[in-house]
Amino acid sequence: MNSSATRYCALSSVETFIFLQLSATGAGQAQTGVLGGIHKAAGGRAFDLVFINLAQSLDLYAFMPFLARAAMIFRGLVCCLPSRRDGGACQAAAPDRMKMQWTTEKNMVTSHVSATHAPIAGTPPDAPGARVGFSAKAKGYLALTKPRVVELLLVTTLPTMFFAQGYSGRGGLPNVWLMVATMVGGALAAGASGAFNCYIDRDIDKVMNRTSKRPLVTGVITPREALVFSWVLTVLAVALLWSINPLTGVLGIGAIFLYVVVYSLILKRRTTQNIVWGGAAGCMPVLIAWSAVTNSVQWPAVILFMIIFLWTPPHYWPLSMRYSDDYNAVNVPMLGAVAGSRTVAVQVVLYTWAMVACSLLMIPLGGAGIVYTVVTLAAGAWFLVEAHTLYSNAKKDLVTKKNAMKVFHASITYLTLVFLSLAVDPFVGSALMG
Repeated sequence: MNSSATRYCALSSVETFIFLQLSATGAGQAQTGVLGGIHKAAGGRAFDLVFINLAQSLDLYAFMPFLARAAMIFRGLVCCLPSRRDGGACQAAAPDRMKMQWTTEKNMVTSHVSATHAPIAGTPPDAPGARVGFSAKAKGYLALTKPRVVELLLVTTLPTMFFAQGYSGRGGLPNVWLMVATMVGGALAAGASGAFNCYIDRDIDKVMNRTSKRPLVTGVITPREALVFSWVLTVLAVALLWSINPLTGVLGIGAIFLYVVVYSLILKRRTTQNIVWGGAAGCMPVLIAWSAVTNSVQWPAVILFMIIFLWTPPHYWPLSMRYSDDYNAVNVPMLGAVAGSRTVAVQVVLYTWAMVACSLLMIPLGGAGIVYTVVTLAAGAWFLVEAHTLYSNAKKDLVTKKNAMKVFHASITYLTLVFLSLAVDPFVGSALMG
């Protein structure tokens, strides 16, 4: 066996120990540098780190002893293969050496799990010997899904299905099973996205007052439970939406990817435009609903997508003004938290005008009738007044958390009215144009 491979086998316990210690302190760059040096000196065979990194990145600490053992076996098979230099002499010593190193690594990993997953002081569910009851656990899992967000997303789903049914020329209501499957699948997809977000943001949620009661912060749900729960919801959501048709399943996957990866992992902590582009995930339910009914994505669906896309900033930025202290405390650059009230108000007004103009495109291009037209014009005019009122207050430096939240709540009312009119429209009269 060559000398570099021998050094690598001997360094197994050392490198595992360093990796676990550094990961416990969050020193990602340091661990990369130190382990890189060890691997270079050892001949560059880093097979075990594939297993350890997997467990660390997915937070599967309970499986760390198993993964470490698998790494030990895999390394032993590679390092101790017969070679022309040693004639296979190291094979005889392999079992004893592997057993000794496995025992050492197991002890290190077990100690690491105990140290890094100790109960949070002052948190009743995590107190030594305490158990979380079924009711508390169930409420914790439900809270992970962000039910209020799911509810708002479903408000846009069913009306879109009604309108798509009428637009397709079939009339009446969509099939009951189709509506149930789409609503449940959409709810599962939204819930999975919310749960992943809670898992990803658990480090900042414990600092922000607005999120300090989330189950991962209080300890009602553990990180591993949250991650497994998120994946289970994802699989169920995709399976159910795919059973409707493959296009709907793909759109469901896209919705989860946009919220979890694009927004939560990439944009949220890096740019003030996070909610603009990350908010595209909240627009996906209308595409999912339309494709469930028609097995296609047509112009009306695209217009509805854009309405919600342009609605998201004037909906969320006033909320971030209300909780600016929270976002600043965790260095999340929400525009409402890092920019002046006048800048935010200008953006709210501009996006509101664009949203109202986009909503009117449903009349010439989407086959909308009288109900949608009247309600959308009235609701749009009212919301524009609220946005301009916010801007007037901002010019006078009179913006308060209360009038910022007034715009936030007005945005919810506006979207609800628009989509309720969309649901009723196919049953009253015919398209005004086209």
